[in-house]
Amino acid sequence: MASVRSSALRLQVQSDDILVNWAPLYHGLGLMRFLLGGLYFGCPVYLVSPTLLNLRRWLETISRVRATITGAPDFGFRMAAELVKPDGLDLQSLRYAMNSGEPIRASTIERFEQKFNVPGVIRPGYGLSEANGVCNLAPGESLRQDSAGNLSCGRAADGLTLQIVDERQHPLPPGTAGELRLSGEQVFAGYADDEPATREKLRGGWLYTGDIGHLDTDGHLYVHGRKRALIKRGGAMIVPRDVEEPAEQGRGVIAAGAIGVDRKSLGIEDLIVIVEMAPE
Repeated sequence: MASVRSSALRLQVQSDDILVNWAPLYHGLGLMRFLLGGLYFGCPVYLVSPTLLNLRRWLETISRVRATITGAPDFGFRMAAELVKPDGLDLQSLRYAMNSGEPIRASTIERFEQKFNVPGVIRPGYGLSEANGVCNLAPGESLRQDSAGNLSCGRAADGLTLQIVDERQHPLPPGTAGELRLSGEQVFAGYADDEPATREKLRGGWLYTGDIGHLDTDGHLYVHGRKRALIKRGGAMIVPRDVEEPAEQGRGVIAAGAIGVDRKSLGIEDLIVIVEMAPE
């Protein structure tokens, strides 16, 4: 309830809004913002099965019902921009499209908004299963991007305190990367039947997210990636997205994924990039 209430305030949801969802309902975005959110907001909600085969149906539904709010992980918007033709689609009714659930790429937002002529409609957000709806860039706020290409996910929701801390749990100043920790009523109470995991995540009244990021001087959050997903290579910690995005600029590339393979004998990881190519 705390998460849905904060969403209603941040996104300025009204009862005459129309929602269309492509995110899975087992995903925090689909469950909290669209299934439970629709009940709380009192809005009609159209649920489209989140498969690649339904990407066009998702956009057709937005066009047909004149939806005002939609949402998907970055992957959904990216694949729609790659695979769906804009013919016969009118997405001008959209005022807000939530992009969250995985690292968000500026290139995804640019390509989707340009292809479907909806400038300024996709807005990044950040959350996790243990604290859904942590941040969202509010309607009307401009995209912010740091020097490394990380996008702002907006400020923390009302009632949440967000800090960036070092390995000794000391708060870090704006612009310095560290682990995100949260406190507030949106934070979960613990894992069912798993007290050790709960103690690991909830310490001293804080939820330690395991995500790395930084805040700017205005309190906007920039998420770099999950601690466990960073690739250790040559003394540097590589964010997979920093490799994947350039790879996806190659001719005929549909998607790319970067992974680290542990080389225990050397104490490093091999960097491997997997690329999906469009058929000739």
